[in-house]
Amino acid sequence: MDYEKTDILIIGGGVAGLSCAIGLKNESNLKIVLLEKYNEFGSKIKGEIVNQKSEIFKKIFNNKFPVNIRNVIFKTAKYYTPTTKKFAIRKFPFDTKIGIEYRKLIDELVKVLTQSDVDIRINSEVIELIEKNDKFIGVKYKDSNGIKEIYSKIIVCAAGIDFLSLCNRFTTPPKNICPAIKLNAENVDIPDPSQLEFFLLEIPSIIYLFPKSKTKAEIGIILWSDQVKNNEKFNLHEILMEQINSHQILKKRLANAKFIYYNKEKLPLGGPLKNLYFPNIFFIGDIAGHVGAIGGSGIVSSMSIGYYLGVYLKDLFNIKKDFTDNDFIKCQKLINKLNITKWLKTEASNAKVMRNILYSTYPNKNFIDDIWDKFKYFIESRGP
Repeated sequence: MDYEKTDILIIGGGVAGLSCAIGLKNESNLKIVLLEKYNEFGSKIKGEIVNQKSEIFKKIFNNKFPVNIRNVIFKTAKYYTPTTKKFAIRKFPFDTKIGIEYRKLIDELVKVLTQSDVDIRINSEVIELIEKNDKFIGVKYKDSNGIKEIYSKIIVCAAGIDFLSLCNRFTTPPKNICPAIKLNAENVDIPDPSQLEFFLLEIPSIIYLFPKSKTKAEIGIILWSDQVKNNEKFNLHEILMEQINSHQILKKRLANAKFIYYNKEKLPLGGPLKNLYFPNIFFIGDIAGHVGAIGGSGIVSSMSIGYYLGVYLKDLFNIKKDFTDNDFIKCQKLINKLNITKWLKTEASNAKVMRNILYSTYPNKNFIDDIWDKFKYFIESRGP
């Protein structure tokens, strides 16, 4: 079996893994290998809304936001009760919230990374973690040439929720992993492309419609797992299709829609993991709960934490070549001090309170209407 050695191994080529590699690369002589499971980057649909003034874009793109990834600028978000009789409107500061193309963002990250000597390998699926003396020292992975082994001083896992099946013995899963379905659609009737729309359902779930233009949109549904005892009794596909065909507003928006991409997902909406490491391995991105618990977006948060972890690890390698538990603890503390980490924790706390209030008497259809005038303050007063 082929094997090799590297300084840092990154598993996963999403925004978290790519940003971590970018944080590592600057003025670094480290040997870095990035393994991506699929034969291309950015193959999944992601929540494609970001704050374009976020600091991480300045860090990664040298103060020049890649305007080619931008679709629309959002001015407001409108939230409807299940009956649609009541709603709340959240206003965004000018020129902050934008809709982007996730795949184009990935392409821009890859462009930055290809200016370095990071060894990027697509179609390389990790099938096993190699453990020795209670530490992870490498992985087995398969590519088009067979099964190989690679040994690394540090492993960064940014492979997503599905990777938990390989490491659930030694890491705690994120809280409140919620099933979701995401679609891209054309021939959509969007009256105002600058407005996001969210539709609360009678069951603890929400449908969103994110415009890309007047005729294109991303549509999705998320089931809030912390409000139900058994996820299995809910068929999200059937619920979504039923709402598209019968919902008072969605039916108008999607009467002639053509769905061109369909993806099932799992979103960790319970906040970030308290402990992001096990000896020699760090967890970032979805697998670490780095997703906003209210909006479900993990692009800015995963990019930020991935990038700064890369910077911290690079600094450690400049000082020493072998690591102790104290070094991992230091990285953990630095990540916990990031504003984005604090924001994730606050979002998780607020989201839990909001969902508990909304669905405390589920399945009473009119309850949300009854409390809405008091509740909508939580939505309309949220920051950017």
